[in-house]
Amino acid sequence: MNNVQLANIIRLLCKSKKITVKNLLENCKINRNFMYDLEKKAQAPSADKLVAIADYLDCSIDYLLGRTDNPEINHSLNTYDKHKKGTYTYNTEAVSPVSMVAEEPSVYKTNKEISILGKVAAGVPILSYEIDYGTVIPENSSASYALIAQGDSMYPVILDTEAIEVISQKTLEQGEIGIISVNGEMTCKKFYSFPDHYELRPINPDFEIIYVPKSSSTNLQIRGKVSLTEVQKKRF
Repeated sequence: MNNVQLANIIRLLCKSKKITVKNLLENCKINRNFMYDLEKKAQAPSADKLVAIADYLDCSIDYLLGRTDNPEINHSLNTYDKHKKGTYTYNTEAVSPVSMVAEEPSVYKTNKEISILGKVAAGVPILSYEIDYGTVIPENSSASYALIAQGDSMYPVILDTEAIEVISQKTLEQGEIGIISVNGEMTCKKFYSFPDHYELRPINPDFEIIYVPKSSSTNLQIRGKVSLTEVQKKRF
């Protein structure tokens, strides 16, 4: 898929839902030049923006990227070994090295694949939707997409280069692990909200807590809740 095709899908979805592209971008807190940059400057959107658009338009990431004709289900089967339930596989040209999770999950509830959108750490995800990061069948049937952990701030629960299953939602309870955007940069941390600030806490004590003030100059958005796999839960 190229940028023009992605833009066309966004416009068609907006038309079908009787909303304007302008309203879409405003509600997703995306710069109004997004569509121009997408089509004319060939700038690939970040995972943060793709997730926001998919959530607002109530469709799957794979539908936006043209990987399925069904807005709710990803039918792509190109990178998953159907004989190994729970095995994460990636395009090795896009991501290397990668920690594979090859253990059979104790609870396996879905056959729906989700896309791996890129990497997440304490900064902007490394993503171009023209690079195939692969797909995964998640243990949690509610997971919307996956990211690849980059760094050790959530060690020993989430390992560097390990897949993170994400449930798209805009709120987190105190202490839940989530994917959080702060002024356009995404990170995976434990979330805490206090009267005058937020705290994004790592699990690894070698890393510092990120303090985010509650002010008009700070744009903090929750992009999803991390659904730990059975293997990850055992590391707590």
